[in-house]
Amino acid sequence: MDALTQISNRLGFDQQLDRFLAEHEGASFTLAMIDVDDFKLFNDLYGHQVGDQVLKQVARGLEEAVAGRGLVGRTGGDEFMLALLGLDAAASQPVIQQILTAEHQIVYQGQRINYSLSIGYADSPKHGRQLSSLVRRADEALYEVKLSGKSGAQYYSGENSRPLRAQLGFTLHDIAANIPAALLIYRPENGRILFVNQGTLRLLGYDNLWDFFGKVNTRAIHVVAPADLDRVKVWLDRFTAEAAVGDIHKLNYRVVTQDGKEVAVKANFSMVDNPHYGKLVYQTLTTA
Repeated sequence: MDALTQISNRLGFDQQLDRFLAEHEGASFTLAMIDVDDFKLFNDLYGHQVGDQVLKQVARGLEEAVAGRGLVGRTGGDEFMLALLGLDAAASQPVIQQILTAEHQIVYQGQRINYSLSIGYADSPKHGRQLSSLVRRADEALYEVKLSGKSGAQYYSGENSRPLRAQLGFTLHDIAANIPAALLIYRPENGRILFVNQGTLRLLGYDNLWDFFGKVNTRAIHVVAPADLDRVKVWLDRFTAEAAVGDIHKLNYRVVTQDGKEVAVKANFSMVDNPHYGKLVYQTLTTA
């Protein structure tokens, strides 16, 4: 049993499905793999308590959709699995569509927050009788959904998407989150922050993006220590007016952490021409 969601974990799910297959030799069933889209980013933005609330809601929704017609399990992280027993893929379609189109929303601090699911599925005996074969094919189908934009369901097509999976794994969020330096991206005309990574949150002592934006108020200049503020403002005005796209400029100053401490940093600034946002400032910070 999974302690958080109170549904089967991977071991419990496998054991229950093995018993069904032993008792109903040759019976049809559909295996679906489900995960929460962009769950890592969701956790970064709102914190793990909200992420846990989402996982519990997903588990309840899957149980309600299956309604005694199969098995549901949490197989790890934000990944779930269900088996619709005695139903081939065509007969399972209404259940899968019910899961996909249900309201996926929680309320946090008075704000309604939406999320989405991606589903890949395959059926037996068409795609094999062994659980390992069905899991592999449902997983392939799930990655087809991810490659095509997420928030959808895909029946296993037989096409092999494995060559693209490594590329899919390196999302912008994953790369930026794990850059050793703190990273901020913001508009040069007003300093409004569009993106920060986990390195920024760690440097400034914030648990999640929700708290960061609540205190910093979305402007990059608001993390600068008061004693350095005028100097940094003058420097930034000159940089945004004169910097050519691609040039790297450097500046040392101090930032203020969440608990009011000052940390000396080395900052690199680069002007970037983004096709969607126009000119942006990419800034990295490392401790001096």
